Amino acid sequence: MDELYQKQILELARQARNSTDIAHPTHHAKVNNPTCGDSVSIAAVLSGDEISQLQIDVEGCALCEAGAGLLVQLASHASASEVSAWHKKLDDFLQNDASENVPTELVPFTPIRAVKNRHKCVKLSFVAFESLA
Repeated sequence: MDELYQKQILELARQARNSTDIAHPTHHAKVNNPTCGDSVSIAAVLSGDEISQLQIDVEGCALCEAGAGLLVQLASHASASEVSAWHKKLDDFLQNDASENVPTELVPFTPIRAVKNRHKCVKLSFVAFESLA
């Protein structure tokens, strides 16, 4: 994997590990990837579509952590519906070969596109976010 992308993936993973605990979350979800054993727990404070706090705990690989880091980064300035739209963009980016108009936020995941069995790792936090209850 290209060294530049590797550094960007590791930086995103670090962001996920720096997630702080939420005292009184309004929503919580936990999702597992049975294929590789990755697990993501999300706690959030949501008011309607507004995300005021988000906490992510990841037990998994660096790619799973990097996907969580991307979610943390996006949630800091996006609504819940915008995060859902980013989930679709991420999925489309990983599934399709088109490299035009790629959002800067997704570029670090470029090498992962060819490794189909790792897509679930990258998207697991977004799947957990979508299932917040």
